[in-house]
Amino acid sequence: MPSFRSLAGGSVLINSTGLDKLSGDLAGTIDDVLHKGAFDIEAAGKSIARRKNIIDTGALINSIHVKTQRQLFYVIGPTVHYAIYQEFGTRRFGARPFMRPALNKNRLPILNACKEAIERHGSII
Repeated sequence: MPSFRSLAGGSVLINSTGLDKLSGDLAGTIDDVLHKGAFDIEAAGKSIARRKNIIDTGALINSIHVKTQRQLFYVIGPTVHYAIYQEFGTRRFGARPFMRPALNKNRLPILNACKEAIERHGSII
C-alpha cells in the first residue's frame, strides 16, 4: 500500500514503491487513485490555510500544488520558502499546520480507494 509522510518545507509525499511491480492495469488504476488523492490533499491544504487565515498576499496558497515525480509517486505542497515556518512554527510563533492536516484528512480515504481498486481487480498484494 502507499506510504505517506511529511517533508521539510511543509510538503507531503505519496510513495508507492513496490506497487510498480503490479500488473500494468492495476498499477495504472492505483496511480489514478493516487492522482485523485494527491489533488484532494492539495485542495484540503488550500482550504485549511484559508480557514486558519494563513493569507497575506495569497502566495502561499497559490504555491500549493501537486508535483508528479513518476507513476505512483507524488509530492504535494507549497513552494514558497516560508511555508515551513507556517507548518511547523518557530521559536517566536506557534505552528499553523495546513499540509499535515490535509494529509491526515485524506490518508484513510486514499488507502480505502486503493484497497477497493485492488479488490475490484482481483489481485492480492
